Amino acid sequence: MKNLTVWKIYCRSLKKREIEKRVLVYPSESVFALGGNPFCPKVLSSIELYKHTKNSTRKAFILLVNSFEEALLLGDFCVEEYQKLIKELPPNTPLTLIGKANSLVPKKLCYQSKVAIRIVRDPFLKILLNIFPFPLISTSLNPPKKHPTTLNIKAKVFAKRRNLDAFFVAKNNFTSKKTSRIYDIVEKKWLR
Repeated sequence: MKNLTVWKIYCRSLKKREIEKRVLVYPSESVFALGGNPFCPKVLSSIELYKHTKNSTRKAFILLVNSFEEALLLGDFCVEEYQKLIKELPPNTPLTLIGKANSLVPKKLCYQSKVAIRIVRDPFLKILLNIFPFPLISTSLNPPKKHPTTLNIKAKVFAKRRNLDAFFVAKNNFTSKKTSRIYDIVEKKWLR
């Protein structure tokens, strides 16, 4: 509980640093992630440039939100289906839903008119999301063809080697290593 209180105070202090215009590196529910404001073109361009190499394919992004109500603002999702899926998973397993995107979602975040959204369950991520008036873009920090990292120090090395100007938001030195599950609501099937 003490760690959550310290994290709340730290997150409140972030508001003063204009991080809505910066790329963020933060511990997601599974690995260190790269993200930021999905409505800031500078953030989107920086993340795309970081993730792209000559031989890589376009990297998909996930939008992190705090609640199902926030997810409904961005895409076409069904609350009953979400609740049923959550019950099928082991406790605290991250779940990403893919659904039909609405007009609020920047086109760069859509693939075939679909958007990927994760309703976070991690208490630290919930606090981080509460300081923003927008969802967070999320993609793994690892450069193309490298394994994702769960270690803070390795995350900093990745960013430095690729000359990424990012703001590091860290709650500890590692993440939980949980693999997220991905469900396509439109196609009605598990993708992972």
